[in-house]
Amino acid sequence: MARRILALVVALLIAASPGLVSSTAATASETDCLNFGYSCTPGYTGNNASSTWAWKYYGGSYASTANGYHNCTLYAAWRLMQNGEADPGRSWGNAVDWANAIGGNHSPAVGSIAWWGSERGSGYGHVAYVEQVTGDQVYLLADNYSTANGYTDSGWTNASSVDLFLHPHDLPAGSGDSPPTRNGGSVIHGTGSGRCIDVQSASFTDGARPQLYDCLNNAQQQWIFNSGQLQVYGNYGKCFDADSRTGGINGTAVQIWSCNGGSNQQWTFRPDGTVRSGMSGRCLDAAGTGTANGTQLQLWDCTGASNQAWTGGPAPNGGATLNGVGSNRCIDIPGAAISPGTRPQLYDCNLNAQQQWLLAGSQLQVYGDKCLDVQGAGTANGTPVQIWYCSGAIQQQWALRTDGSIQSQQSGRCLDAIGAGTANGTQLQIWDCSGAVQQQWSHV
Repeated sequence: MARRILALVVALLIAASPGLVSSTAATASETDCLNFGYSCTPGYTGNNASSTWAWKYYGGSYASTANGYHNCTLYAAWRLMQNGEADPGRSWGNAVDWANAIGGNHSPAVGSIAWWGSERGSGYGHVAYVEQVTGDQVYLLADNYSTANGYTDSGWTNASSVDLFLHPHDLPAGSGDSPPTRNGGSVIHGTGSGRCIDVQSASFTDGARPQLYDCLNNAQQQWIFNSGQLQVYGNYGKCFDADSRTGGINGTAVQIWSCNGGSNQQWTFRPDGTVRSGMSGRCLDAAGTGTANGTQLQLWDCTGASNQAWTGGPAPNGGATLNGVGSNRCIDIPGAAISPGTRPQLYDCNLNAQQQWLLAGSQLQVYGDKCLDVQGAGTANGTPVQIWYCSGAIQQQWALRTDGSIQSQQSGRCLDAIGAGTANGTQLQIWDCSGAVQQQWSHV
């Protein structure tokens, strides 16, 4: 029996294929789950899976280990069970066997199972859950395995790239909301935990609680700072929100809620790393000084403790402004944006966090974790500059020269206001060093 279980676990999984079948119309994303067991896949934990028939038939005891096997059949069966599929009384076998056991066709439906045969997973096949169907596109979610790592896959793909769709328990027509999409924002780290602010199970329901979780840079961990609000997701317009019913007292729950501009959705980032509520002035706090995955967030009196210190937001760093000699305007991050890839601009000098540039070695750092970066590590004239996570890469290395120019150490070209522009909003690039005023900067 032990040999049978082990054979099933290995055979159930996709051992060689690292992602969903993709097409030019859509591609899947991949998240490394090696260190997070089965719980990396959203909503899929030991508490809600271990007592199910899916767990019983599809190797759940192996998935629950610290570096648990990522098992495509276990996850697909668990989703079916959630939708109301009764215990079939037996295993359907390895992924490659599911089509024979269940039967299928070429018509996708929400709640159906996408199936691939022996051409996947070194002959063992692969299954994925159909989360949404739009025209000839399907949104799939799968839990996968290889000998090197486990991972969760999700993404849109052409229905025609799937061998068959199996229908043991489809959901009614019209079911299935669009999964939350990325907004390209920044992750926000807890200094004390090293973990990121994450919306539990990628929920988009008003009142869902953010938590600390291992940093994955997925949709539920990307935050855009906009007009004092921290927004998550690209398609649901949810904001970081302090529960207004308690008036901001100690212990006030932090949640996500539809963005409304209220003071309970206003946040300021301080030089000491604290994030303070516009409603009460209290600090964002990891409850119980927790550092573990799942620790929830609240408001609490500011204490200076590490569970109230955060990086990733637009916090002042005490650096100098970089004032353009030709424009008398400063290098500025539009709207105090924190999204990696944001283009700096010229703007009236105001000394705010988005204009503070700290020389750290040969990097020009803004906020606590972003650096001036040449887009794509380009070296040609006209290559744009942007902000990106500080990495020490060569495209983030600059020399402040005595003639006032700022020279890229990778290309030897200089930081330049495009078109010799001087107006607010003029963006920046690298260009051959000429000594022109649009390449001269003073440090105040």
